[in-house]
Amino acid sequence: MTQQYLILFFISIITTSVGKSCDCLMTPIHWHVLDAYDIITVEAVERTDTISEYERDIIRMKLEIDTNSSQNVKLRIDSSMKMKINKQFIFIKGNTNCDRRFKIGMKYILFMSNDSTVMSCSYSSKLDTESSDYKNIIKYLSMNQIELQKTVKEEEKQHIIWYKKQLKKNKKKNNY
Repeated sequence: MTQQYLILFFISIITTSVGKSCDCLMTPIHWHVLDAYDIITVEAVERTDTISEYERDIIRMKLEIDTNSSQNVKLRIDSSMKMKINKQFIFIKGNTNCDRRFKIGMKYILFMSNDSTVMSCSYSSKLDTESSDYKNIIKYLSMNQIELQKTVKEEEKQHIIWYKKQLKKNKKKNNY
């Protein structure tokens, strides 16, 4: 009986841990530039959640997060790099603990999908025009679509070659 409770306890811990994890397999930035419906720079101007100070304190204690930031915000669009989103403001509503948190007054660069949501596991981050990621985004956006697609295909070929070499290495190592 005790053994069953112990197993149940460990399963609940593992399930809780997995449910709260936000692991992403990041792909090269030019893949995201190619796949994104639009890439926008924004400033968080207003929280749109209705969380009380008491609830903020509880969240801060349990999740150890900055409660001056929010997943639910009104963002002012400063620029649209692919010129597809032509609104002045956009509203973002977070649904999971993996969604990006925004701090009022901070600027961000966001990779957007065509349904006006931030692409998950992308290079969306605080805006830093001096970062290598930002410079690469500008470089890839300056390429025409055909050049960018060729770059992505070439990198995919290189990755497949590398992967096959790794498989051969492991096969020799494990003798099977």
